[in-house]
Amino acid sequence: MSHTPQEIRKMETRKKLLDAGITLFSANGYYKTNSKEIAKLAGVSIGSFYSYFEDKKILLKEILNYYIDQTMSLEENQDEKSQIKEMDYDLFVRNMILRHEFSEGFFQQVTLLANTDEEIEKIYSDYRSRLLKQIDTMLIQHRDDLSESEISAISIILYSATEGAIHKIKFHRENVEEEILIQQLIHLFKHYMIKTT
Repeated sequence: MSHTPQEIRKMETRKKLLDAGITLFSANGYYKTNSKEIAKLAGVSIGSFYSYFEDKKILLKEILNYYIDQTMSLEENQDEKSQIKEMDYDLFVRNMILRHEFSEGFFQQVTLLANTDEEIEKIYSDYRSRLLKQIDTMLIQHRDDLSESEISAISIILYSATEGAIHKIKFHRENVEEEILIQQLIHLFKHYMIKTT
């Protein structure tokens, strides 16, 4: 599908505003950033900003939804069962870590907002649900000996361990070698995914 030059310009402007929002929210914080500053950094007028976004919160929500859709779409757009059945644990774990390629400042701001704002919390909650569903599907494919309750419990454990490892790797800069942490996380997935006889 081809786009007209005007449509392309609109997409480019929207992308500039999204990028400017991420940069300023990361550097200055959500509450200390205003729409005028975002428009200025994006190189557009404030009127142009408001033609795309009602306010900075709408911009933030779009940033989060765009990020989540981009990182989740590869797996969800393919046949879920066959794709996950063929996926090795190493690739799955590394893909989950790659999903968190954004600045430490932006992550901190969004985490804070998720604890104080219902709309942002819902976006986070939906994202967690989608990840848990992927882990559920992997377990169902590999562990026909588990009950539904056991699958749910193991999914929570694997998700929590992954989230903790990602935070250590990306944001807390602990004195643990990244590759060792990843390998141990892969080992944990294998422990739960491989049925023992």
